[in-house]
Amino acid sequence: MGRQAILSHIKSEGHKKNENIPEIYWMLHIIETHSSLNSVNKSVPLFKIMFPNSDIAQKYVAWFYEGILFYFQENLNHTLKDTKHYVICFDEALNKVSQKGQMDLAVRYYNDNTDLVDTRYLTSVFISGRPTSENILKHFLLGIQELKVNRIIQISMDDQPYPSVNWKFYRLLKQKLDDECSLIDLGSCGLHIIHGSLQTGHKASGWSVNSFLTGLYLLFKDVPTRRSDFIGIIEITKTSVFPLKFCQTRWVEGSRAANRALEIFNSVKLYVLSDTVKLPHSTSTKNVLNGIKNSLLPVKIAFFSMMASTLEPFLTKFQSNYPLSPYLYRVFLNDMLIFQKKQWRTIFSPKVFNVKPVPTPLVQIKKLFVD
Repeated sequence: MGRQAILSHIKSEGHKKNENIPEIYWMLHIIETHSSLNSVNKSVPLFKIMFPNSDIAQKYVAWFYEGILFYFQENLNHTLKDTKHYVICFDEALNKVSQKGQMDLAVRYYNDNTDLVDTRYLTSVFISGRPTSENILKHFLLGIQELKVNRIIQISMDDQPYPSVNWKFYRLLKQKLDDECSLIDLGSCGLHIIHGSLQTGHKASGWSVNSFLTGLYLLFKDVPTRRSDFIGIIEITKTSVFPLKFCQTRWVEGSRAANRALEIFNSVKLYVLSDTVKLPHSTSTKNVLNGIKNSLLPVKIAFFSMMASTLEPFLTKFQSNYPLSPYLYRVFLNDMLIFQKKQWRTIFSPKVFNVKPVPTPLVQIKKLFVD
């Protein structure tokens, strides 16, 4: 059903009697629960059986989703016409059905009617060909062709998994729109930088805590026999929990997996060193055995957990739909400098800490803005 069909329905008697309100509520429920259109169509005959005395159920046809789409599109377009500035957000992902790259675009703007910052879905564009910077730019411009470019003040993008590609895209976009708008550059994704900083520090240490946590999770994942054997050790260690998953791209959130590993460390040690347990020959199992033999591993895991737990409040505070960018500078300089000082006191002795440090780029940035 297109625009003309919707307009024709508005003039009908059924619309005047509000007979379609139940259908609209049903379609909104389908959208909120992310149900497929195929499942919606299969529900139509069921409604007629469940509500035989209802004229609405007997006449129901699952076409209102297109009418709702038309309504929201018209509503968003009307709102953006009166909006002076907005931010365009986009992310690329694989569409598993079409097996093509898909770019989803959203628009963020200040809503004068509600005095709130709204984020609304704009459109999706399928990316044909390789995800090069030039190709991403081409499809991005296709997705925003209905918008007034001179009102765009920022482009929000995820710098993973190809940060160099996205940054080249950003440079090409600025060159393309240089005469029409001036984009605010807030730098790369702060969340990924915090995750990456912990990953870089961990890699430099050579501790391989991540390999142990990953191997520990995989050792018991979807294997009822091993889980049952492990539960048998409860009588000795009073342990009844299993390892948690460690995400290799969200390092700061790994504190929970680290704490769980510490909680069951002694039980795991008894389990893997038991003569009655047959372990698989895999890399993950090898990582667990090597970790168990390392007497300092619990200390390393505890230190990793402490570092991750200290950084996590920063991510929790700024991983939000609220417009928090104006507060990023102050929080970063204050909280992160306090964090840096706290960790120095944790790692080094007071005698070493009292030595006057060489000014870091972060300190220089603070002086630049404060002075």
